[in-house]
Amino acid sequence: MIKLGGYPLIYWTIVRAQRSNHIDRIIVSSDDDEILSYSESIGAEALRRPLNLATDTASSVDVVLHVLEYLGLKESHELILLLQPTSPLRTTETIDKSIKFCLENAYKYVMSVSPLQKSPYHFYLEGENNILIPLYSPEGITSVRRQDLPTAYTSNGAIYLVDAHYFTQIRTFKPENIHAFKMSDEESIDIDTLSDLNAAEKLIRLKNIQA
Repeated sequence: MIKLGGYPLIYWTIVRAQRSNHIDRIIVSSDDDEILSYSESIGAEALRRPLNLATDTASSVDVVLHVLEYLGLKESHELILLLQPTSPLRTTETIDKSIKFCLENAYKYVMSVSPLQKSPYHFYLEGENNILIPLYSPEGITSVRRQDLPTAYTSNGAIYLVDAHYFTQIRTFKPENIHAFKMSDEESIDIDTLSDLNAAEKLIRLKNIQA
């Protein structure tokens, strides 16, 4: 419910989902009365999350399975789209593109990613006696120029799109076969800290981004 651009953070995700050409229902899962009431007031369906799924140790997988059970879709091949409110700058256009990308390729699972700004081929772990151990050390990769390294991607948390029945079988957001839907850095802003929120606020003012 913290404000971004004058609106509660969750508003950005709900209204952009509402404008989609492909989304049939929008379910907000929460144990918080304020969030549930607000979500209903702007047109989303509110689903009270059981207390055992509202703890710090509860997984997003179990939350989604609870929603699927509520919707009666565990055996369905409907596409389920998880949109976390901490990714407020993903646009309706991007949401629709991801769904079209999934449908046209008959993928069972699509996850949004963005390119890493620093290549993981230069990352290290610390061993004994302060020895640095390369996190990745494919043959010849350490001698390649930075600009010639392969592009590496990270999950940006903005879009998880999955076949409902397939999800009930794999019960994970990181199966072996994940199809990448690439997003811009701007839309990939993930708000986990106050500094992230301030950066998003600055960006929407600078570019006059509307909710």
